[in-house]
Amino acid sequence: MKKRRRASRKIKRAKAKSLGELPRFDVTWEADLKTVAEIFPGVAEHARPWRIGLWVETETELALGFRLMTENTPLEELVSVLPEAANRPPAGPPRRPARIAVRDPRLAQLLQERIGDLGIEVDLVQRLDVWDRVVRHLGGSLPGLGPVDSYLAGQGVEPKDVAAFFEAAAEYFRLAPWTCLDDDEPIELTWPGRPESIWAVVLGGAEMTYGLALYFSGAELAELYQEEDADAPPRGECVAVAFDTEDILPPGMRAERRRYRWPVAGPKAYPIPMHSFGSRAAPADREDLALLTLSLRVVAELVRRYGRDLRRTAASPVEVEITGPGGGFMAVQARVSSDWAEGKVAEHAGLKPEEAAFERGEEISLLEEMRDRIFRLSGAKRAIDRLAWSFFQDSAPNYAGREQGERVQALGRFLDWALFAARTWPEGRTLAEQALEAAAGELSAEELEVRRRFCQPRYSIYQVTGVQMGEGLELKDQFTGERLQVRERIASYEIRRGWTIIGPLFPVGDRYVLASAPLVYDRQLPIPEGASLPKDARKLAPALEEIFFGAGTGWIEKLALWKLADKYEDFRSAVSGPEGELPSFAELQRLARSAALPSQAMQPIMDKVDWWTLQEAKVFASFFTRTWNLVRRGL
Repeated sequence: MKKRRRASRKIKRAKAKSLGELPRFDVTWEADLKTVAEIFPGVAEHARPWRIGLWVETETELALGFRLMTENTPLEELVSVLPEAANRPPAGPPRRPARIAVRDPRLAQLLQERIGDLGIEVDLVQRLDVWDRVVRHLGGSLPGLGPVDSYLAGQGVEPKDVAAFFEAAAEYFRLAPWTCLDDDEPIELTWPGRPESIWAVVLGGAEMTYGLALYFSGAELAELYQEEDADAPPRGECVAVAFDTEDILPPGMRAERRRYRWPVAGPKAYPIPMHSFGSRAAPADREDLALLTLSLRVVAELVRRYGRDLRRTAASPVEVEITGPGGGFMAVQARVSSDWAEGKVAEHAGLKPEEAAFERGEEISLLEEMRDRIFRLSGAKRAIDRLAWSFFQDSAPNYAGREQGERVQALGRFLDWALFAARTWPEGRTLAEQALEAAAGELSAEELEVRRRFCQPRYSIYQVTGVQMGEGLELKDQFTGERLQVRERIASYEIRRGWTIIGPLFPVGDRYVLASAPLVYDRQLPIPEGASLPKDARKLAPALEEIFFGAGTGWIEKLALWKLADKYEDFRSAVSGPEGELPSFAELQRLARSAALPSQAMQPIMDKVDWWTLQEAKVFASFFTRTWNLVRRGL
């Protein structure tokens, strides 16, 4: 079996669907506009006529999409955001709302004309409380709308300072560090000559605003992570850079960029520096630009060096050598400091610190880490090749449909089971347990314990008995009747009560996570009448693959004669080992000729082998029976 590449959690942008093709969710979306002057009373004169049109989902308070519009832009432009937001929401699956609330009669009429009979109610209301709250919360973070109209407006700033800043910003944007770190994983930076740390926060994990923010106080940053009041005004001091398109730049900045030909990484990579004091903004001065330039280079070098292993590798301080402001080399100490942030998140959510990491999606990284450790085991490939015959009753899921997706899903089901649930002989341990034993020398006792518990998933059939959108699921184990709490932010937008989930649940604290890709049915899936399903995960998964997906040995009876020997030798090579050797195909033919019945010659052979599962034995029995029938017919 070849190692399966882990499917990314980011959704690939497929061809957009019409609103009518998208599933209808019982949620309300609000849409409205405000002028920039209403949001930023002190904004520069040139920006005052601009308007911000925004779509918000009331249940989740997600900002779904926005348009920056001039006073002459027609309202149809805001209406055009609707299908974009429905196809590519920042969280959850593509969806259309059940209701849309607006307070502009003209906008309501345009929406009714656009929507038609798609089953979306358009309500004209007096108040949009959630929309107003989200706008107040986002107001201080929308780039390019402050009073600054020049890159050179800050004290002491010269064109060469801005040129160095642009070069560092372009390199940073090209490396896309937001694919390696979330915005609640700040990087602590220290270097000689600076007595206190700077906390660099990578922006872009939510795919809304990309950039880098520098905080000068760890305590203030912790308070920001812990803030419960969405309406609270921004606080603390921060130097930041945000990236956007050229048309968002104020005219003065746009002209300077073209005049000096400062480099950018792409059409959406025009950097806008700023220095914020709470809700007040000021132009970035020479020191601010130097700090941003240095920090952008350090983070870019970390991403270039460690890639997606950054959060794990740089959890302990690492040294980065870069070109400093004076042109010489300087050494910067960098550490991804998720530990204290986890503690604050844990305190806020009532979780233990080690559990809080899973609130931030680290179970995916941990799952990938464990898979990598397993595939580095010396005997892993041989064990996985053998387990494939138990799961598929073949070397691969040949019963899967012709669609590539069906085959990938089958391989995913197999790996979930083979790596974490199936116990191999003679060890009697899972591959994950063997990988952890091999890692004992490089991981601390605490790290080993977190992974040990995580690598003991329960594999079963579950009925969805409760859904809390954006938070998690309640599942009922159909074998034991237990009700289990599952933390799952993304899938909870799509899964409904009464559905069925088959697969592993990975334990985290007193709850579970869907760290992998379980099988989901949009209905209750009763156990077939007369089917006797084992509760042991080692036996359950292959049995389910046979009952629900058609895995079986029928293909052996249909196999072309010229392929029979080769397929049997493949099976023999995978299954034979120190615990028992199967005969060659030539020997199998000889034994078949001497037996009056298949069972007479087959049983002694089967008794010599330690079969890992019943399915393995069934495959051998099918091969022998087919060979016996052919021999009896003189073939």
